[in-house]
Amino acid sequence: MANNFTQRLPGMKDWFPLDLRRFEQITVKTQQLLTSHGFRRIDSPLLEKTDLFLRKFGGKVAPHLYTFTEPGGHKVSLRPEFTSSVIRMLAKENLELGIPLRVQYSGPVFRYEFEGSDHDLQSIQVGGELIGDRSNFADSEILNIACQAILTHVSKPNLSGIQLYLNHIGVVTHLLEQFAIPERDIDLILGNFGKLKDATKGKVFLQELGQNLGFFGSPTLKNDFLVDPVSPEKNDLPTLSKRLANLENESGLGGRSADEIITRLKKKQESFDSNLSSRLEMALKFASELAQLKGHPSKTIASAKLLSGQFNLDVSCLSEIEDLLRNLSLYRLDESITISLDLGLTMGTAYYSGIVFEIQSPSNPSSLPLARGGRYDRLVKALGGKEQIPALGFAINLDRLASILPEDYPMVDTNHPPDRVLIIPEGFQSYQQSLKLAEEFRNKGKITEIASTNLDRNSLETVAAESGIQTLIWVNDDGTNKYITIG
Repeated sequence: MANNFTQRLPGMKDWFPLDLRRFEQITVKTQQLLTSHGFRRIDSPLLEKTDLFLRKFGGKVAPHLYTFTEPGGHKVSLRPEFTSSVIRMLAKENLELGIPLRVQYSGPVFRYEFEGSDHDLQSIQVGGELIGDRSNFADSEILNIACQAILTHVSKPNLSGIQLYLNHIGVVTHLLEQFAIPERDIDLILGNFGKLKDATKGKVFLQELGQNLGFFGSPTLKNDFLVDPVSPEKNDLPTLSKRLANLENESGLGGRSADEIITRLKKKQESFDSNLSSRLEMALKFASELAQLKGHPSKTIASAKLLSGQFNLDVSCLSEIEDLLRNLSLYRLDESITISLDLGLTMGTAYYSGIVFEIQSPSNPSSLPLARGGRYDRLVKALGGKEQIPALGFAINLDRLASILPEDYPMVDTNHPPDRVLIIPEGFQSYQQSLKLAEEFRNKGKITEIASTNLDRNSLETVAAESGIQTLIWVNDDGTNKYITIG
C-alpha cells in the first residue's frame, strides 16, 4: 500500500516528547543563568516586516528569508534571529536607559539555506542582549555568560574540545583604516573576511568582487555613449566635450547640460587619488594575511603586531583585545574552555563594531557553532533609532547543544525569581572583587548584576527602585564596600 501521507517540508523539524523535554531543560537552566545576571524575559512576534532584517543584514540576507505578503498587504518574513526584533521593541520605547538594560529571549527562528548546506532551516534559540554599556567589562561578562550557558549543560567528560573563538571588529577596522582606503571598501573587506581564510583564493575573490561592484580601482565613466572602448585616448575631456555637445543638440543627455556633466567629470578627476589602487592592494594583502592568524591569544597578538609592523601600522589598538582578555581571565574560563583568538572571524555583517565570538564543540555533528554573538553599537541607529547606543549579546542554538548532551541529562528545578542586587565597581581592582561578591550572592539565590554607570547615587537609587532592585553595593578600589537597601 502506497504511503500517501504528506511529507514534512525539507529542512524543517519534527520534535518528539524526548526532544522537547531536553529542549525545555536546556531553556530553563539557561534562563535561570541569565536571570541570575539580571536578564529579564521578553518575547517578540514570529513575523516581522521584511525591511527590519534587510536593514540589519543588507540585501544578501534576502535569499535566506522565508518571505511572503500577508493578507494586509505587508511584505513579511519569519524571523531568522531575535536581535533585530529586540532592538525594534526597545527603540519604540526610545531606549531611555538609567542603567544598562538586560533582556533574554527564547523561541524558534527560520533561515533558508540552499540544498546541501549543513545549516538548520528551523532551530530554537535562547539568548540575551545587554544594551547601554560600552565598557569592555560588559564584553567580558557576555563572553563569560555565553560560556557558562554551555558549561551548565555539558558534563565534565565532554568538556574537552569546547572552544571559544573571538575577535574584535573595531580593532581590525582600525588597522584597515590606516591604509586610507574608502569606508565602503573596508566594509566590503570585512563583510567577506571569512573568504580570506582561503589563502590561495580569498584575495582573488575579493579583488574580483570589488571590481565587479565598482569599488576597487580607478573611477570609470559608465555612460556607453561617452566612453570609446576601442580608442581610450578619445576619452579625454576636450573630446568628450565635443561628443556631449553633439548629444545635447540631439536631446540625448536627459536632464543635465553638457557643461554640467563636464563639470562633474572634472571634479571626479581632480579628487581621484592615483595612489588608491596601490593602497587597496596593500590593504588586501594585509587583510588576507591577518585573516590567517588564529590560535593562543598572546601568540596571535604577537603575530598580529609583527605583521602590522611590516606594513608600518600603529598597533596600539591591539591593547583593546589585551584588556578584554585580561578581564576575561578573572572568570578563569581557561580551566574549562580553550580560548582562541581568530583574527579572521567577522560574522560577515557590517553592524558589528566590537567583539565577535563563536563557541564550538567537535562533538557537534554539524560542526557549526553552539553559540555566537558580539557587539553591535551601530545597529540601533541602523534600525531607526535616534542615536548610536552601545549593545551586545549572544544566542545559543538549542538543537546543536542538545546533540552533544548525554542521554541522562538531568532535570532542573524551577523557582520564582529571587531578590535583585546591583553591584557598581569603581575600577579594575574593584571589578575583580565585584565578580567574587556577585558569585556569592548568586550562590545564595539572588539575581545579581554588575554595572558601571555615570549616574549619581541618588539618581541611581531612584532608577534601581523603579527596576525592582532591592540592594545596591558600591565596591571601591580600596577594598571598602557601601551597601544601600531600597524599600
